[in-house]
Amino acid sequence: MGGRGGAPRTNLNTAIAQAAARAQAANSPEAQIRQTYFDLARYEGDWVPLADMRQALGGLTRGQQDAALQSMASKPDVHLIRWDNVRAIRQRDLDAAFEYGGDINHVIRIERS
Repeated sequence: MGGRGGAPRTNLNTAIAQAAARAQAANSPEAQIRQTYFDLARYEGDWVPLADMRQALGGLTRGQQDAALQSMASKPDVHLIRWDNVRAIRQRDLDAAFEYGGDINHVIRIERS
């Protein structure tokens, strides 16, 4: 997860910019989120920070992102969790967090169907 022992930050910024361009071509907010996740995930089953997702989804408002995440969260292929390691949480992770079912979530994983 870029910046946390993953790809160097410049590579993550490039990946986010490329993901943003592809996300805008997708139709629905959910399709944009799914496309962005698969663009940013370094490997199948990777946890992607919501902060990186939100940065790449700049074409969607926070409300549109949250509404789509709310709908997606109940689907069996979508997993949202919070960072367990509080030392790894940065301000941008806190700002990007998504509340669902009383939990504050910082990362997402989407399984391929």
